[in-house]
Amino acid sequence: MDALSVVEKIKGAFTPCSAELQYLSEESRFRWHDSDAPSLPREPGVYCLLSHEGTRIQKIGKAEAKGGLYSRLLGYTGAKTAAKIASDKTDQRWKRVMEGVLNGESLSVYYYATVPQIIDAPFKFEDGTEREQLECHWARSLEKYVSKVVRGE
Repeated sequence: MDALSVVEKIKGAFTPCSAELQYLSEESRFRWHDSDAPSLPREPGVYCLLSHEGTRIQKIGKAEAKGGLYSRLLGYTGAKTAAKIASDKTDQRWKRVMEGVLNGESLSVYYYATVPQIIDAPFKFEDGTEREQLECHWARSLEKYVSKVVRGE
């Protein structure tokens, strides 16, 4: 399987966001290119950032905190202090990459919602009670799987 087929499979399974991310070097952050922030899912999921007009994978990540993709991308697009930039290795890596090999590139955002599955607890603590219903989150497992497939290409 070649890298393009992995990209095409991701683009076929994931939902595209309506806007692209553009890097602002002077602020060390991204912004939405030519638009306000699009309406983004607030449930957990996995996201993929693609460059070169949607043909090259730059990042596979998970958005499992409260607020889903909406909250996760606030970290990319929100204002940053000099102290935050100096202490955050991810911010430093994005700055290096976006000012280097990806200079001038916009990033397309794709997202796959991983709505938690409800299962019965495997045991109960009190006789006569029903088993507790548990939420099983699977964004981390899907992100790990997709990342493994991408790295294998």
